[in-house]
Amino acid sequence: MKKLIPQIVSISFVILVLSVQGCKNDTELQTQLMVLGNEKVKLINQKDSVIKLLTESKTVYDTLSASYSNLTQDNDALKARIRSLQSGIAARDKQIKAAEQEKTTLNNVIAGKDAKNDSLGRVIASLNNQIAGLNNAIAEGKAENKELNDILKVKETRILADSLAEVKRLSQPKENGFVNITEITGGIGLAKTHVDYSSRVIGLSNVFGYQINKSFLAGLGIGIYGYDGGILVPLYLDMRYYFKPGAQLSPYVSADGGLQLNPKEFEKTTIFINPTIGLKKKIGEKSWLNFGIGTLTIGRPDGERSTFFTIKGGFSFPGKKGPEM
Repeated sequence: MKKLIPQIVSISFVILVLSVQGCKNDTELQTQLMVLGNEKVKLINQKDSVIKLLTESKTVYDTLSASYSNLTQDNDALKARIRSLQSGIAARDKQIKAAEQEKTTLNNVIAGKDAKNDSLGRVIASLNNQIAGLNNAIAEGKAENKELNDILKVKETRILADSLAEVKRLSQPKENGFVNITEITGGIGLAKTHVDYSSRVIGLSNVFGYQINKSFLAGLGIGIYGYDGGILVPLYLDMRYYFKPGAQLSPYVSADGGLQLNPKEFEKTTIFINPTIGLKKKIGEKSWLNFGIGTLTIGRPDGERSTFFTIKGGFSFPGKKGPEM
């Protein structure tokens, strides 16, 4: 627009100069006027084109101004974003530096931990070796314990068997102990009854016996026997064997033998023997009735012998700690 105004002024000035100088003729003037008219039309057209161009330029300018304004705002926003990003980058750089420092610290800590782990690994390896040794020792101990347990079981079995045997033995009736036997003996002679100490005999005796086992008894006996010729005192050994010990009725055999002392003439002491067979019957918790028959052979004071058929009867009972007969 600013360039067109000088051109219009120049054209007007040219027209004015031409008018002042005058024209040589009307034809030239008309020609010039036509030329000027055409120029004017061209100028008007150019003016319209310029105005249109100016309008379009103004529209473009306005658009560009608006775009520029928008770009300015966007630029400001971008600058603000850039500043924000720069601040974020600066903060991130600080964080990265702090992270790197922390990483360094952590690496140092990890290195220390690794060193400790290596040390702990060695300690653990040593402990594992010790544990393996202890496991071996435990296994050996278990084997030894098993062996000891087997030995203990054998011993316990033996102890139990011995205990049972002892209980059985203790629960069984006592087989041994002192026994007292008191008997009365009576007899008649079997031959040559017309001489002293050959016709009859009656006596009382007591045996202090010991029950060796449930079947066999031995003891010392003493008594006083009255014969048709006088009094003799027997001092003898008594042995008895019971065939059914513990039964209510038990047969037995006995053999008595020893000395018969003569109280009046001690130097005329003689010997005797008295085998007997008999039965014993239980009459109480610890008392028995004895009955037997046998023969009594004695040496008489005159140096001969006499034989008697004898019958014995009496009682037997154990001492306080004697056997259960």
